[in-house]
Amino acid sequence: MRQEQPLTTVAKRHAATRIESYDSAAWTGLMPELSHAVSRPAMQTVYQTAAMQQKPGEVSVPAGSSFVLVFWARGQQVECRLDQRRADLKPKPWDFTLIPPGVESWWRTTPDVARDVFHMHLPMGELSAAVEREEARGAASIPLLPVCADPVVRENARWLFHALGDPEPPGDLLWVAIHLSTALRLIRLSETRADSGRTPKLAPWQLKRVTERMCDRIAEPVRLEELAALAKLSPFHFARAFKQSTGLPPHRYQLLRRMERAKELLAASEQPLAEVAAACGYASQKAFARMFQRETGFTPTAWRNGGR
Repeated sequence: MRQEQPLTTVAKRHAATRIESYDSAAWTGLMPELSHAVSRPAMQTVYQTAAMQQKPGEVSVPAGSSFVLVFWARGQQVECRLDQRRADLKPKPWDFTLIPPGVESWWRTTPDVARDVFHMHLPMGELSAAVEREEARGAASIPLLPVCADPVVRENARWLFHALGDPEPPGDLLWVAIHLSTALRLIRLSETRADSGRTPKLAPWQLKRVTERMCDRIAEPVRLEELAALAKLSPFHFARAFKQSTGLPPHRYQLLRRMERAKELLAASEQPLAEVAAACGYASQKAFARMFQRETGFTPTAWRNGGR
């Protein structure tokens, strides 16, 4: 396999967008021209129209905290390294590459590759909040996808892309709708792409350390980055290894631990339901009761009264 030879020219950073997950990239050999760069709390977009210098180059992108969707508007052939693995991509027009948080990437750039590329950046926190509101599974299980041709995500991107070209900029409702639709679709994609078994499991000491932390902090949110640091892994690798080890993504594992704790408290005490909810990490009795019934088929009161 041929090894990529780094260019000797000085790397440059694009300081025009104020989108951290885009501006952190280091370009050598060429810099892209931009048609637009738009930042909203839930999502940011960048459209590269051409290359300023007509010669090959490369771009190194450090691991970030956002999901990055790179749409290839003309179906360019691309040479890259994703998560330190080399890949030669041959996407069709408006196929996309999905890069999760915690994953580094490197790209061989040419004027053809750098032209007509549309980026969507979804911050991890915002995406997690969106799927949590919809009671979907956690965002941590969304994998790296070198090339994906999902029609829903593609049409969302094209819809937003064309709206950004209108004289009147798209309103907040469109941004929120596309953000939520894309987030939920990515979760569905991750569920249909089951692990092939090649993902390594956590070592016993790693699994023990992170599950103890989740149980000790059952009444508090525990960030994926915190658990990954305990296991000395990137968030991306940790989420996949945790699911391979337990059969569940971290979000789902913690939810089930909370339900077990709630059952114990309901069976062994007469604590008010609001206190049980708080002890299990829920901000309100209503949210706790809804989740408990969804997971067990019983209301908390019915469970306490022996309905189980």
